[in-house]
Parts: sequence; C-alpha cells; structure tokens
Amino acid sequence: MVTRTLPFRFIGNMANALTTAFGTASSSATLPVTIDCLENKNKVDPRISKFVLPIGATINMDGTALYEAVAAIFIAQVPSIIAESYDCTYTCAFRHVSPS
Repeated sequence: MVTRTLPFRFIGNMANALTTAFGTASSSATLPVTIDCLENKNKVDPRISKFVLPIGATINMDGTALYEAVAAIFIAQVPSIIAESYDCTYTCAFRHVSPS
C-alpha cells in the first residue's frame, strides 16, 4: 500500500497510543486513544479506523488462545511424535473453546 507518508512520522504520531498500550497492556483500554491518534494526527478516515481497530482488538484476544494450541502441537512434534490431522484439529478446537 502506498500512502505517501513517512513511516517514522506515522509512528511518531501514534506515540500517545503506544505509551498507553505499554502502560496498560490492554488493547481494549488503548482503543479510544488509538482511534483519536489515527483520525486526528494521521488523518485516517473515521469509518476505517472505527471498523478495523475493534476487530483487531478482538482478534488479538483470540490469537493468544490459538497460539497456545499451535505451541502445544509444536512441542508434541519436537520429540518426533507424529500427530495425525485429526489430533491437530482436536487440539486446536478444544484449546480455543476451553477456559484458560
């Protein structure tokens, strides 16, 4: 994608959102600050930022659960334990559904 914007300037305009993210360690708490930085400082269309950012925050929450399932499959394959496709599907599906 070509935006004709310097990447360092774009990242610099996101400084408030980045410091809030590091301070709170929560993508949901950072969401209002991130939307404000994108719309006011980086001139992103509000329709785009208000649609994409909440979806990204939700996917981030689900991504952690999926990472744990993939890590479990990887660890099982390290000592040459061959997992069948149904084993992988079972592990991913039930690890994603089970409470952590």
